[in-house]
Order: sequence, then C-alpha cells, then structure tokens
Amino acid sequence: MKTSDRLAAELRKVAGIASYENAQKYEGFAKRAALGEFDDFGDKYDCPITQLHTELTEAGLSKFAKRVADGEFDATKEESDEWANSPDGQKTLALVRGQVPHKGGLGDAPVEAQFVEQMKMIATSIDLLFNGPVPKEEKKVGFILMVAPFTDDDQPRMNYMSNVARADVVKLLTEQLKYFTAQDMGHETNPNKPQGNA
Repeated sequence: MKTSDRLAAELRKVAGIASYENAQKYEGFAKRAALGEFDDFGDKYDCPITQLHTELTEAGLSKFAKRVADGEFDATKEESDEWANSPDGQKTLALVRGQVPHKGGLGDAPVEAQFVEQMKMIATSIDLLFNGPVPKEEKKVGFILMVAPFTDDDQPRMNYMSNVARADVVKLLTEQLKYFTAQDMGHETNPNKPQGNA
C-alpha cells in the first residue's frame, strides 16, 4: 500500500472514534492525503511531512501529529526508488551528476533521494526542538537546513529545507553572505555582535 493511502486510511480510522468536530478535521486531512498532498516527493511544499505535522498541530490533533513526527508516514525505500526512476527524479539526478546545465544555489528541483529522509527527520526535529508543537503563527525561531555533497563541480546541487518563507530566506542569506564577504576581505566586524557559523 502506498504511504499516501496508508496515511489516509489511518486518518479515517482515527476519525471513526473521534468527536464529531475532530472527525471532520481528520476526514479533511484524509482527503488531501489520498491525493498525495503530503507525499515526501510531492512538489506542493518544501517539506510535505513537516507541513502535515504543523497543520495537524494547529488543528489540535496533537496525538496524530506525534505519529507523523515519529516517522510513521515517511516514504518507503520503494517509493524513493520509484521517484528516482521517474522523469522528475531522473532530471534531478542528471543535475546532480552535471549531465545538464543547472543553476546550483538553493536548487530548482526536489531534495535528492539520497538526502530526503535524513533531512526531513532533521528538519522536523529542529522545528520541534526550537518551537515545540505550536501553530505556525506562534513559532519564534526560523531555521534553514542546507545539504550539499562534496564535489569538484563548480555548482553543486544544494538541498534545502526551511520553516521560513523563501523571500525571507533570500534576505537572511544575503546578509550572511555580506558578513562572510567582509570577513574574507579582512574588514573588521562588531565584536559585540553575535557571529554566526554556517
């Protein structure tokens, strides 16, 4: 059974014993899950499983959210292999191998299959560690997770996950780049200002 179908089935199973109000919420999530909205290799969200966890928490469905955070509904290796053999997967792998021109940077394709499971687990853990199971609007700490293989390629594929809006990530990275550039040029920095490390 596909993970999306198993997720939908479990959501409906819990809906069957939940209060009327929560049953409606579970059914709404089940319909979306059945359509593959929360699939690890879907393209609607940067990190679909984190999105699901966040929305479940916001909806007050914390017990099911914990099951999601524990990895119960992560994609299987078979699904990972299937994606890797799909047109999108092949395009991404071709980019990684340098077989076609690419832009590098934050990446123009889904997270590489070899990193997606670990990155999802780390991203979910970071978010929970710093913010706890709170609604999106109550989060106090943003994070950026970037992973790239060591390579001789001038433009390695950067795999990226974050709980911060993409526009804000651009601002953050621009400021960090200015700081690194100033360091490399030997400019003095404010000793009273916290210095970040990538």
